[in-house]
Amino acid sequence: MRITSLSLRNFKAIGPVEQRIEFRPITLLFGPNSAGKSTVVQALHYLSEVLSRNNCDPGTTQIGGKLDLGGFRNLVHLHDPDTTIELAIRLELDNNLLTGYGSDEEDEHLLLGESLGSEQVFDLSRVTTVEVRLGMSWSQQLNQAYVSAYTVSADGEPFATITTTPDQKQIALSMLNCHHTMFSALLNEDEETGTVGEALQDLVNEFATVPATRDAQSITVPLQLRTGRGAMPDFGIALPLVRSMDLPDEADSDSREGADEQTRQAERNFTYLNRYLSRIIVGSGELAHSCLQQFLYLGPLRDIPGRHYSPELSPGLARWSSGLGAWDQLYNEGERLAEKVNSWLADDKRLNAGYEVHYSEYKPFPLDSPLMIALQTNSELLESSEFVREQLEANPTRRQVTLRDQRSNIDLYPEDLGTGISQVLPVLVAALGHNKNIVAIEQPELHVHPKFQVALGELFIHAIKDEHFARDTVFILETHSEYMMLRFLRRLNETANDELEPDAPALAPEDLAVYYVNPTGDATEIKHLRLTEEGEFLDRWPNGFFPERKKELF
Repeated sequence: MRITSLSLRNFKAIGPVEQRIEFRPITLLFGPNSAGKSTVVQALHYLSEVLSRNNCDPGTTQIGGKLDLGGFRNLVHLHDPDTTIELAIRLELDNNLLTGYGSDEEDEHLLLGESLGSEQVFDLSRVTTVEVRLGMSWSQQLNQAYVSAYTVSADGEPFATITTTPDQKQIALSMLNCHHTMFSALLNEDEETGTVGEALQDLVNEFATVPATRDAQSITVPLQLRTGRGAMPDFGIALPLVRSMDLPDEADSDSREGADEQTRQAERNFTYLNRYLSRIIVGSGELAHSCLQQFLYLGPLRDIPGRHYSPELSPGLARWSSGLGAWDQLYNEGERLAEKVNSWLADDKRLNAGYEVHYSEYKPFPLDSPLMIALQTNSELLESSEFVREQLEANPTRRQVTLRDQRSNIDLYPEDLGTGISQVLPVLVAALGHNKNIVAIEQPELHVHPKFQVALGELFIHAIKDEHFARDTVFILETHSEYMMLRFLRRLNETANDELEPDAPALAPEDLAVYYVNPTGDATEIKHLRLTEEGEFLDRWPNGFFPERKKELF
């Protein structure tokens, strides 16, 4: 599963004109200060909060650590509480990821086919992309933000929408697209029987409180739901649809048995319909939630651990916001990760920083411990190997991470070094030590020399091509670095002209997306800058490609 796009409307600097970002393995966000580059990453944090905790009014977040979103009124465009925020993410699926809500042995499409009298009902395991779109609004009645609309699309076409009233008392499956391509097959070989979509529409009408209305694009279905999360369904269970149907009247039935059978068949039809709809409506939301739970965010200002730093033994992703998650991981994973990091930090063909991560282990003994007292008094106990062994085994071994100066062979604490090394090391660990769906890094180049910036560009190219790295990972890099950009352009050119150096990974335009975040009046435009295979821009930069350099030189 891979996140392929994010759409935004009325979110922070983004106005009513929807902006869409198509993610590629390396996605770069450029633009002037305060233009709204951080908006993209903050939108992912907000979506994560809404999907995981139904938190439409967040301050700090589960994953963002120190990042404070400031609540709904701070997030909505122009701080207008009467405006609805719309955010959508699209996912590329594989391996039949959509969750089923019946028995493992049951296929929803076959069971629904029994109800419709057709073998042509679309198998949802064939869906290749889904999009989940959320609308967040402010309820004046409840004085809180809530999910006002939840829409799922499949394979590029809208599938269904759930909506709610501001008081959240009336929640309905308000749109079901029975004209979707997946329902276009004929019900049977006889054309006179109509399509699967038409039969599905008739079945839905049996359970609706009001007859459905239709147009050329969709069907409006007033099927009611019971949820505790506004328009967003509860994950892990089937849709709580409330059916309203005319059951057989016993007095008018030929027999009680016939009436009971009709009732049972109606119940089965409703169950099969609900399971089928739930798999794509609820299942798509679960996948979006799962994707955003695998979201690593590294903030622009990384903390430097002190001399007596103690790592979290079970650190959460929130620790990464400050960069301390990287040091936790170095402490906890040991030599294997350090070897990867050192291959970039110390290699003379890469960063060549002159330092490498080094581990030492020790056992701290208080001065009043039996072993220390024995040492201070030259006690006869020291002659007992059993006593010494017991004392050593009773005290835990601790690990210390230092940075070894390769020139002097002296171990230094991170705070003894310049800012550059301590800032770049979390970037290395994030790129080399994780297989997350999304790795978002703000200003990876901060406080580092231009040579380091070029090497960081090379680092990300290697990371997306590493066979041991998750192929679904997307790096979102908010940056001002001309040097990283130049390395990407150079690698595109070398790949196109078959001029790659030995061991240099290839880079193609489909591996790289460049966006320029451009403020325009009271809104912001996110412009995609297309690239040729040779590393030339097809689109003009809104203000020129780093025009400051040209002005200073000429």
